[in-house]
Amino acid sequence: MKNLALIFVILLSIPLFTYGQWRVTGCEELGLDPIEPGTGLRLLQTYLEGNGDGIGGFGCWVHHHPNGKDYIITPKSWGREPIIAKKGLIQDAMDALNTARNTYTEYGKLDSHLYYILDDINRTTREEDRISREHGNAFWLIRDACWMRSGVPTNRMLNRNQRKQIFAHEVGHCFIMENVPNLRVHEDLNDWFDESVAELLSSEAFPLTNLEHSRSRRYDLDGMEFTQDYRAYVFWYYLLRTKGSGELVRLMNELASLPTRETRLAFMREKQYDKDFHYFLHDFHQGNLKDSGDGTPIPREGEIEIMDDTPIELLPVAPITLDPVRPGRLTVVEIVLPANYDLNLPAPNGAGESFFLSLLAGDKIIKGWKDEESIKGDCNSETKIKVLMSHLNEDAITVKMSYELEEKEGCCGQNMTIAENPTEEELDGLFSFDHYIESQVSYVQNGHYQSSPMNYYVNSKDGSMLFTESWILENFGGSDNGNFSVDAVIWLPNRQLVGYVQDENFNQKRAITIDIDQMKGDVLSEQDIWFKEFLDKAITSGMSPAPLPSESPWTNNSTGYAFKRSDPMDKTKNIKYSGYISNGTANVSSPTASFGFMVGYIRDHQGKNKKLVYAKTEMQNGDMLEAHLRNIERKCFSFDGAGYKKLSLGGFAGGASNRTPQQDEDRLAAHDAYDKEMKELKEQLRNCRNETCATEIGKKILALEQQRRDDIYNRDPNSTDSGTAGTDMQNSMKAIQDRITILSKQLMDQARRCSKLQQENYRCDGCKKAALKACQKKSKSLGEEMEKLACQMAKLQGFGDMMKECQ
Repeated sequence: MKNLALIFVILLSIPLFTYGQWRVTGCEELGLDPIEPGTGLRLLQTYLEGNGDGIGGFGCWVHHHPNGKDYIITPKSWGREPIIAKKGLIQDAMDALNTARNTYTEYGKLDSHLYYILDDINRTTREEDRISREHGNAFWLIRDACWMRSGVPTNRMLNRNQRKQIFAHEVGHCFIMENVPNLRVHEDLNDWFDESVAELLSSEAFPLTNLEHSRSRRYDLDGMEFTQDYRAYVFWYYLLRTKGSGELVRLMNELASLPTRETRLAFMREKQYDKDFHYFLHDFHQGNLKDSGDGTPIPREGEIEIMDDTPIELLPVAPITLDPVRPGRLTVVEIVLPANYDLNLPAPNGAGESFFLSLLAGDKIIKGWKDEESIKGDCNSETKIKVLMSHLNEDAITVKMSYELEEKEGCCGQNMTIAENPTEEELDGLFSFDHYIESQVSYVQNGHYQSSPMNYYVNSKDGSMLFTESWILENFGGSDNGNFSVDAVIWLPNRQLVGYVQDENFNQKRAITIDIDQMKGDVLSEQDIWFKEFLDKAITSGMSPAPLPSESPWTNNSTGYAFKRSDPMDKTKNIKYSGYISNGTANVSSPTASFGFMVGYIRDHQGKNKKLVYAKTEMQNGDMLEAHLRNIERKCFSFDGAGYKKLSLGGFAGGASNRTPQQDEDRLAAHDAYDKEMKELKEQLRNCRNETCATEIGKKILALEQQRRDDIYNRDPNSTDSGTAGTDMQNSMKAIQDRITILSKQLMDQARRCSKLQQENYRCDGCKKAALKACQKKSKSLGEEMEKLACQMAKLQGFGDMMKECQ
């Protein structure tokens, strides 16, 4: 008996869907025939009159909600007492209406009677490859009643809680119509918030169902304006959470009374809703907008595009213009702070327009960014920074972003900072370099092929280079004079080479400036051609580049370009230039457009930091010059020029950069003629079989060298010289050079004499010691006179810093 009683109690506690739970009447008993105002639509026509196919016309049932205000309408075919499954649908609808009514009255009034029609019509449609489902629909208020409907077949795939949220969404429309009297006045402008607020209300009524998340995932943050049907519920959710329960009705009424998009945007700017909108975008983007049900972040679209589809790589001097920044949506700008830099970033300027910003830089997250911020970079890797922008102006605006990059301290050692290197007027300064380039340079000249490594340091701020010893020996050759050794060769940005040498003969360090067109092969002059013309001509030429070497690691990671220009030595012939730029960006930034010899760093035609990985120059006679990048890396090095005396061997400060192209070509032709004649004379000297021949050829070599020196030092008078100053200077320099020539020959003769005495003194065990000492003394005397003449020459050339040491 106890068990039977327990079972009876349990059965009594189960809520059965029995006829006695609510009152049921026929539609005809209540005289129901609702007609929607404005459209004339008879909502129950199918039930009351049927249609042309003889469907319907049998009436309908009205299920009275226990609250006495709401009703569920079902087809006559369901019967007064429907089957269990359909009773469950009716119960779900009643629960949804009751829950929605209790929830929504927190935000406004809901006095209307609610009538919800459940029918057997499937309102699923197919349009091409898209399926559309009308899960529910609310009609305009009919006096004090709000009518809604849902097709049972359309919602068959939903679970009970999801159906309840659908029903609650339609009740949300009833709430909005009752609280926003002007909703229908500008219906086309109001649809977005009508659907969005209804979606928000349904999510508040059923906070754990999360059916609304399908909308939030499709909210287009960056592509469309915020007035998006259904999906903009997340914006209203933010306003509800930050401004309180009265905000929904208040803002909807303000917007509904305004007749145009422009007046509505102006209102939102005036009341600072543009600020609220930006804060919403920031929080939603960052996952800070938490669901009211389970407290997890409301999901958003997975991928948000950045402006122009590519990050902006910061350069030391290059302000950024962002255009267009479109209204009513999120604009994301991604900027890349290169390695080795810190960043000072003022808030961008919008030319007087009202707009809002947020800054995302690692752990530094600033919502509503207004003031200048300092961002610390990394010595070894780039730092990615995002700027979020939004505004509610009528049209797109232009935003300008300025910034300042600072060399990051400590990246090149505690006491080393990379800045622009000293100029040719400050050759005794401290030179610093922050990158190391490894490359292979090859050339073919007159059928002779040669290839060698070319490794050197580069200063990324000005492009100056310091060459390694192997490159020095290759390009300058060895020296028969053991009294000189090279410490460094630096190529300044103005095409001047500076050789830092030890002059053992005079125990003096020297900084010797050399025009690069006096180098073997004039190879460095090709650098100017590359970086001045390559991007301008090659990108658009459509010409096929020379193929990459078969062993190149850049075969699938670079894009090749090519162009042609006339040969300065023969205008009837062309020179072809080919180059390959890396597809990926380089972790390097520079105020210069490029650095490196033929290969290295280059800023491409889109302003992106790239590597120029291969370059080739091809002459029509078969000669060629090519450079192949092996590696470029962050590597620091410094060279101290203190104590080196400045001396010029041909050319004057800036002389190379001031000459015209024709003068360059004439100079190059003369230089080639000199090289050719000197080569022939040296070949004849090697073939001499007696002293007479050697003496005659030697005289010719000395004469040719003298002619070369005359060409170098016989410059035209400077236009800034007054009166006969220019001529006087030429005469003085000529006289000094003539004397230097004589002394040079005497020093050579004296050196041979001293060498002979040294050998004899060795063989006779010191018998020539006194004569050797006298010879060496005379050599020193000649050397000192040569030094004085060199100082006089330096004074005439304006090297005051050197003159102080010569006095």
